Amino acid sequence: MGRAKNLMATGKVGKLIFYEYRGIMCCRTAPGSVRQTAATKKSAAQFGLAVKASSCLRDSFYRILHDAQDKTMLYGFNSAMHKWLHEYQPNENTYSTSNFYIDNFQFNAAASMSMLVKKTVRTNFSEQGDITIDVPELIPGVDIIAPAGTAKIHYNARVAGCLFRFGKRSDVFDTPGTTEKHKTSVILEYGERPLRKQTLSLDMEPVKGALVVVAFSIQYEVKEGKSLTMVTDKSWWPVSVVGSCFGSSK
Repeated sequence: MGRAKNLMATGKVGKLIFYEYRGIMCCRTAPGSVRQTAATKKSAAQFGLAVKASSCLRDSFYRILHDAQDKTMLYGFNSAMHKWLHEYQPNENTYSTSNFYIDNFQFNAAASMSMLVKKTVRTNFSEQGDITIDVPELIPGVDIIAPAGTAKIHYNARVAGCLFRFGKRSDVFDTPGTTEKHKTSVILEYGERPLRKQTLSLDMEPVKGALVVVAFSIQYEVKEGKSLTMVTDKSWWPVSVVGSCFGSSK
């Protein structure tokens, strides 16, 4: 695979194909005719579903993401969704509150939640659609790491969903019509005292064939003189999937 410099156009020119791969302009020789097997067709269809589901969910989380257009995050979440579909093979009757590859996905690789918060944030789903995010008590400097001068901590949680339709023409739709996107947040004073345990509440009715994902972020406010300033540095903006649920147990 060659890499093209100072190239603006994409597409096929003669026997060469010019394209963008993860932000880098590349070129390759056009392949001859390729015969798709049933397996390759299924994989391609799954990847299409994964990309569409990933887009639906990211669109709902963009306000708590450091950079909603970050390509490493975008491709990473696409890949996580694809691996989940391939591994779990979910259908309209699947019910799961443990979805490897999606659970614990880090939307910001530069600020992993597990590196900055030493205790686990847990999410619980009820049959009625009640969602609780339990943030344990955290001791500053021990259980949670913060920038110098931090005066306040913001916990932000969002829930979003997308509906899968399986069959010959499988597709993904935005949040199920019977549910709403929800958000919640809490601001805590940060100092020498432990940050008290918090329970954040969200709601999204479980629906067959729907994937519901909860994202949790932390933001910091530091004191500069007599004013407080929100930290926007990528290294101090962790955002993680803290729970997911597919389908309904009803």
